[in-house]
Amino acid sequence: MASNVAVQNASQLDSNVSTDDEASQENNVLTVSQLLEGIEDSEEARKLQPMRHESACNIVAAFDEVKTIMGPRCVQELYNYLKSGKGGLCSRDDRLYYPDFFILQAMYPDESVTHQLRKDLSRHWHIEPQSKEPFYPKLDNPELEYDLFLGYKLDYHEFDNQLDDITKGINKRLADLQRDATKKIKESERRLPAVRESVETVRDHLSNALDAMNALVDLLEEDTRPPPAPRRTKQPRLRGRFTARRSAFNN
Repeated sequence: MASNVAVQNASQLDSNVSTDDEASQENNVLTVSQLLEGIEDSEEARKLQPMRHESACNIVAAFDEVKTIMGPRCVQELYNYLKSGKGGLCSRDDRLYYPDFFILQAMYPDESVTHQLRKDLSRHWHIEPQSKEPFYPKLDNPELEYDLFLGYKLDYHEFDNQLDDITKGINKRLADLQRDATKKIKESERRLPAVRESVETVRDHLSNALDAMNALVDLLEEDTRPPPAPRRTKQPRLRGRFTARRSAFNN
């Protein structure tokens, strides 16, 4: 039943694939049948496990998508490579040859096989792929795009690699500083209760000293205060003498 579904998918995906400007529609018709025939007719490919219909359908669907994104020279190169039936058998030692990655990506869309190669190509193209999305790199410069597509390493990439190493060194240093700062903060947090207790003790001592000083000031003020003025007492009246004089005056 699975084979019937695959055949139905194959018939649905057997459609014309067109590129821009450099190749006509007739020269870029990619079908599942062509992929399977290419494998069967390739002596080297017979050594490998025959490509299943499901894989062929995935490759055709991916090609139909990538042709709307990448430049015409890249699409034409990819079409020729797929039609040749030598996918994955390229004699290049360079892992950055994009068509090989394209085939693996189409066959294993969950990134279980292409994870490391995807990272290598992302670094090679200097393009960060979207998470869980197929990696179809596109540049505004068609010449540069084609060179990177073929896996050529350009001179300025060496400088970029050095810059990446410097950036990694800076990031590592920042991480070390952050780790040390976090360690000191945690140590300070552990010492904080003891510091608070010391502050409370000092504050109590200062409060007691202030009370003692205020008492001493009051004492000094009392010692330097002038003595009170003597109180005047009322003199007694001499009634007898005054009476005697008045009596003499009357006589």
